[in-house]
Amino acid sequence: MLDLYKSESFRTVEYKDHSEWLLGRKETIGGSDSSCMVNANPWKTLKELWYEKQPQFEPKEEMNEAMKYGTNAESHIRALFQLKHPELNVQYKPDTTLISNKYDFMSYSPDGLILDGDKKGILEIKTSKIMNHEMMSKWGNKNDPKVPENYYIQTLHGLIVTGYDFVVFCAELRFLDNEARIIERSFEREDVENDIQYLLYNEKKNWNKYFATHKKPNFEFEL
Repeated sequence: MLDLYKSESFRTVEYKDHSEWLLGRKETIGGSDSSCMVNANPWKTLKELWYEKQPQFEPKEEMNEAMKYGTNAESHIRALFQLKHPELNVQYKPDTTLISNKYDFMSYSPDGLILDGDKKGILEIKTSKIMNHEMMSKWGNKNDPKVPENYYIQTLHGLIVTGYDFVVFCAELRFLDNEARIIERSFEREDVENDIQYLLYNEKKNWNKYFATHKKPNFEFEL
């Protein structure tokens, strides 16, 4: 069986546990960091990300209830996705990071990797509590499928690191009445190449200007 965690595009680092994985995140820009590089992260600025990457910063994972739920639900949603798609080969390794060979400051920790015939893809698993129409609109509908912008950027980053062909989102949306729905969204690399190049340009620019030099940004963002 083809091991999707082996590729000429990246090297694979398997950490002994989650704490070691957290320490390893300090050294690169990961998928969840990438939206900060283009001012699209709703919870963190470029300056805040810069502080997290400094040597003196001690990484810690502060998890609210929603984050704890998402972490606990991930393996179950991945298993459901595999059951729904027996035609796909879904692979997963915990506490594992892929580091780009071409851009060694870029890393990605996938929720799963997918083999579909001769095509390779990324599986991104999300959980979200839908509080209002605006939150639901970020996921679109069957006729106009969407994903939240920061999640989209996260997977563009993953495509840069892996060089793979497509992305599939499998998301559990929970509503105020305690009903829940699992939805899927997907896109092909060839359809988003312009967005990939835009993200890559800005990640390289901000990495070289601030992170590689340890020069603190004196503003929140620059394009």
